[in-house]
Amino acid sequence: MIPIEFVIERDESIASVRVHNTALKNAFREMGERHRQVVMGDHFKQNAKTRPGGEYGYEERSKRYKERKAKKGRTQPLVLTGKLRRETKARSKVTATKNGAKFVARAHFPLTSQRRKELEAMTRGEIKEAWEFLEQAYWKWVIRLKKRNTKRRKRIK
Repeated sequence: MIPIEFVIERDESIASVRVHNTALKNAFREMGERHRQVVMGDHFKQNAKTRPGGEYGYEERSKRYKERKAKKGRTQPLVLTGKLRRETKARSKVTATKNGAKFVARAHFPLTSQRRKELEAMTRGEIKEAWEFLEQAYWKWVIRLKKRNTKRRKRIK
């Protein structure tokens, strides 16, 4: 897995350290959830990115595998029984901190190194979209947290 680094510098005049860190954590969590639902879903659809030699780096499958898959009536990439697709989207876990997000998906069988690379692959366009999404989510959370912090309760004496 190649780590992708996103950095958002804190502007002291706009956000305090607490607001900045909380906004980053929430933005990273939202980005991870979006990655699970949208980007991981693309890995199991038939398109130009998932063809052998495409952007995700899928390899040509063996003749025997293709025959087994044809018997089951499957055409989507990485799907023989559908269990990997279901577990990747439903039983995966996104954890986020102010330093980044981690997406962990467990398979019901050991993945080969090639299949793992195929699942972890992201295109340049997806990385750019992730950055734009993260930036929008960050500013949305900064505004939300600043509004919440300005609404102070009056103490009753």
